[in-house]
Amino acid sequence: MAKPRVFISSTFYDLKQVRADLNMFIDSLGYDTIRNEEGDIPYGKDEGLEEYCYKEIKSIDILVSIIGGRFGSESKRNTSSISQIELKTAVTKLVLSTNGFDSMGDMMFIDDLSFEQ
Repeated sequence: MAKPRVFISSTFYDLKQVRADLNMFIDSLGYDTIRNEEGDIPYGKDEGLEEYCYKEIKSIDILVSIIGGRFGSESKRNTSSISQIELKTAVTKLVLSTNGFDSMGDMMFIDDLSFEQ
């Protein structure tokens, strides 16, 4: 059985450490993590870099979208951020993959994470 592929998405600079910590946790579960800054996304020269991220999301099993207080980089598609479009791409994939069933699949939204040491 193939290992689940987990794409970690967030704004880049402000949540870098959160992504790194989450990456270690997901790796400890035996899953494959996909992170832009680790070179896990194959890029080409025919489209903008963000388009390859959206394409990669269509082939993953799980998207973890970390939403912080920053907008992030604006997409070249419209005035949404790249992180917003990554999440929309995953939700669209989930809705389309249900093939008309009443369930939207598995989605979990966590509003606030507070960690204590």
